[in-house]
Amino acid sequence: FSRQVIVAAWQLRYNQERSEGNVNWNVQVSNFPQAGDIWDNSDDPPSCYAFLMTQGTFERSTSSNPCPYSSSPPGNQAIYYSGSAVIDGTTIQLDNGATASLYDYTPHFAGNENFDTLFEQYFGGIYASPYVASYFSQSPYPSLSQGQQTTVYISYQNLGSQPWYDDNSLGTAPSGTDPVHLATSSPINRVSSFSSGWPSPNRPDVNFSAVYLSDGATLAPNQNVVQPGQIAEFSFTLTDPQTLVAGTYQENFQPVVEGTAGLFNDPGTYLDVTVLPSNNVAVYQQYSDPTIYPTDTQSYSVMFANTGNVPFYDSSSIGSAPTGSYPTHLAISCPINTNSPFATSAWASPDRPAINFAAVYLSDGQTLAPNQNIAQPGQIIKYSFNFGVPANYTAGSYSVCLQPVLEGTGNGTYSNLNFSTNITVPSSPVFSLSVSPYVQMVSGIPGNFNLSLLNNGNATLASGSTLQVPSTSAYQSPSWLNSDSIENITSSIAPGSSINISVPYLAPTVSSNTDGSFDVQLIDSSSNLVHDSASSIQTHIAAPIYSATFAGQSNYPTIIQGQSATAYICYTNTGNEPWYDNNSLGSAPSGTYPVHLATSNPVNAASVFSSSWPSNNRPDVNFTAVSSCDGAALSNPDVAQPGQIAQFSFTFNVPSNLAAGTYYEYFQPVLEGSTAWNMGGFAWLRVTVN
Repeated sequence: FSRQVIVAAWQLRYNQERSEGNVNWNVQVSNFPQAGDIWDNSDDPPSCYAFLMTQGTFERSTSSNPCPYSSSPPGNQAIYYSGSAVIDGTTIQLDNGATASLYDYTPHFAGNENFDTLFEQYFGGIYASPYVASYFSQSPYPSLSQGQQTTVYISYQNLGSQPWYDDNSLGTAPSGTDPVHLATSSPINRVSSFSSGWPSPNRPDVNFSAVYLSDGATLAPNQNVVQPGQIAEFSFTLTDPQTLVAGTYQENFQPVVEGTAGLFNDPGTYLDVTVLPSNNVAVYQQYSDPTIYPTDTQSYSVMFANTGNVPFYDSSSIGSAPTGSYPTHLAISCPINTNSPFATSAWASPDRPAINFAAVYLSDGQTLAPNQNIAQPGQIIKYSFNFGVPANYTAGSYSVCLQPVLEGTGNGTYSNLNFSTNITVPSSPVFSLSVSPYVQMVSGIPGNFNLSLLNNGNATLASGSTLQVPSTSAYQSPSWLNSDSIENITSSIAPGSSINISVPYLAPTVSSNTDGSFDVQLIDSSSNLVHDSASSIQTHIAAPIYSATFAGQSNYPTIIQGQSATAYICYTNTGNEPWYDNNSLGSAPSGTYPVHLATSNPVNAASVFSSSWPSNNRPDVNFTAVSSCDGAALSNPDVAQPGQIAQFSFTFNVPSNLAAGTYYEYFQPVLEGSTAWNMGGFAWLRVTVN
């Protein structure tokens, strides 16, 4: 390419000199890229050559061959040229050597018209406009960190016919002169994002920072006026506004004659401004400091603004993020990555309260962003999580430092925001009341269950507290202190210690299996509710089951007519309710039905042996004995608890007129008066009458 340029330049100049009659112009072109490349006119005739000639030039013919553009002159006769030539069938006049040279180089109209058009376009109509700027030089493309400022410059050469005045020199300019300023372009007067500190958002500079002579190095005498051919330098700052996304931005500029339109050409100058990635964050909103008792948890939230120029990704969105991205997590700091004693099992780790955003808002902090897992620059992220205080944790005020981190970058990238919240742990006993797993009850039956009272707090519960129910309880037992107080706690309970107490109850009466809750609470000696002591004990109340299984009987009796004999039958209580006979019914819970021995097959059949019975179909309405499963007699012969054995004893009286023979008498226990009277336990005795 360099050879082409050099040779073309030489050829155009050679054509010009010869067309103007300078037959002695003989320049040797040396120092070409290839050694030995020398151009001169040694191959041309000394005075006659094939070139278009300008008007008024002449030559003296000494050659026997006629010159191509003249008649054959005799001897040394001078030949003058009119400068006319025929190009593409049209006669034209060659007024100067430049025109002749171009037509020699490209002997066609189209070629020279193209040259003229391109020249005018490239140099901005240098012959038509008084204001023409040609790009001369500029500073390297700048790179800015977020919020950073840098100084750049662009230089233009004045190729017009008028001098340029800046604001500093306008007072000395001719009347009516407008100043030359540097303006943003593409489009013209575009508002630049980097314009902080400029005279206006579309005017980087209104004064020349330097004026040089045409060599671009020597300072001109006047540093505020640019004469034709001189060079003006505009110097200005670019400031990142901290709101731009990281990337490269093309900033276009051109000189303008202020107050006019269309005088200056656009040289097409621009700077590629690279805004470097910057991860920055600021606290947007802090919630109230929490007060938390030992073993309790409390929700907490904090909001941060993405003040950087790259998006934030949480753990849910990092998989779709560009390669090389890192998720933004909330970390414990002071120092960074410290395990917090207030971490809960819901935290990602003891030093990471949250790794996903609870919400992402637009810059107003209220409108939800389209993507709830990616926070663009300027948007707001919210982290929500729970703080928890361990059991028996010492009372006091504790500072917990929090800050977002760019997970996986070592130091976390984000600077320490010095953000903290104070957790207040009160001095107080804190109790958990528990039964494992729950209390099994039987409808209408009294009982007791063991209740564990554990002090999870950091202060001792003094003696004199009371186990109570919060309101009227369906489980109230006659042994309670009163309707809402179950039992007094006579001993103190230190932090970390526990006691077990036996809680009496009377199960509610139900008709079917029922799950319920027995609500209790601990009241201290000052009649205050002990923190966390309100508990709901889960209960399962079984529906009443009255069931009997035959357990034994006396020998089959043999009786003479008119005489009598005693017999008995034993039944095991295989239900879940105690049996009461007539003697104990008065002490039974209200609504209880007695258990009697009845005739059977069919039930309530009248017996011929019943003259001494309570009725002709009820051999016995009271137990004659109650024993445990091992046969040992029990102290209460009138109540048969589940698993115990009740004995019914009665007399067979044989009428004197009853025919001798063998009689079968059938029996079973019944729940007298209940629709669920049939308890099973069918038995029989064979009576022989002699």
